[in-house]
Amino acid sequence: MGILDEVKSVVGTIQKIDNIELYKQILDLQAEIMKLVEENSSLKGEIASLKDKFAVREQLIFAKNAYWLPAEGGRKTGPLCTNCWDVRRQVVRMHFDKETGYGQCPTCKVPVEIEPQDHMPMSGSDDEY
Repeated sequence: MGILDEVKSVVGTIQKIDNIELYKQILDLQAEIMKLVEENSSLKGEIASLKDKFAVREQLIFAKNAYWLPAEGGRKTGPLCTNCWDVRRQVVRMHFDKETGYGQCPTCKVPVEIEPQDHMPMSGSDDEY
């Protein structure tokens, strides 16, 4: 039985006793417990998000003025914007402009010179570079 179920059980018992002051205190306690449960859930979400970012950080490879992530078959995913990752911890794929030979981050607009072979999709997937 969880803590909220325990409180509900106590509230039911106090209602039978007909002690209004004790009943009010238990309701206040129940409200505080609900706040703690919500805070706990929020903190668990934050921890999961931080774990995900840590996992990405461990895999990032810096090469040719951009970040790259390893993909299946020895391939790489990217180029990824160094500014977006370093400043905001966001993984943002850069877009390639064939005319200029530069990649540009769609979020922060940082340009990076990219070799044509470094932006071409491999194995027929748009997600693998």
